[in-house]
Parts: sequence; structure tokens; C-alpha cells
Amino acid sequence: MKVIFSNGKEGTLFDDVAVNLYVEDRHTKAAWKELEEEMERLDIISFEDTLLQTVGAEMVSIEYVRNQIAAH
Repeated sequence: MKVIFSNGKEGTLFDDVAVNLYVEDRHTKAAWKELEEEMERLDIISFEDTLLQTVGAEMVSIEYVRNQIAAH
């Protein structure tokens, strides 16, 4: 999975490391908070999501995740 680290560099994470980086079925504030914490743990600000690629989106940003938390 392609990611952008907090220092702005692009990189790749293997599936075993990126297992919790997804947006599908995140319907609660707690679920979105879990995603934010995982992104912070991995020190990334954006990641590629296969579900969103099907609708033409490229990357999920930490700002988007934080907006979802605020919306709940």
C-alpha cells in the first residue's frame, strides 16, 4: 500500500503492517479514532485505500479522518 509519511516522503507498507488502514465499515467515532491512532502510530499522513480507488479517489488523508471524527 502506498503511503505518505509525516515528513512528506512517499513509501510503501506491506499488507501485514497496513492491515488496519482502511475506511470501509467505519461508522462510529471510535472506529475513526482507531484509524487516526493507527496513522499516528505509523507516522503517516495519507494512505491508499483500495475501496476508494474504485470510485476514483487516490489517498485518504489524516485531515479527512479527523473530519470524520469531528462529524460524529
